[in-house]
Amino acid sequence: MEIPFPNMGTLIILWEWGKRNLDILLRIFHDPKSVLESIDFDNFSSLADALQFAIFPIAATIAIDLPKYLLRKDVALSFSSFIYCRAN
Repeated sequence: MEIPFPNMGTLIILWEWGKRNLDILLRIFHDPKSVLESIDFDNFSSLADALQFAIFPIAATIAIDLPKYLLRKDVALSFSSFIYCRAN
């Protein structure tokens, strides 16, 4: 059985998104005041960035648990099925 694999473009987008949010997280741990001062609260893109950053820990946890889960379950399980099974 073959494990479904997303295309390379999707992986690159997810990788860059993860790196950007990890960089924000490390900057927050280093100097939270400077990160908060750099946010423009009147800008809509700041809200979108905040929502993406809020989703980052959940996405990172899923990415870390995925290989372990696939080793215990059927290898034909798709990524969307993994998300569904994890939620239930």
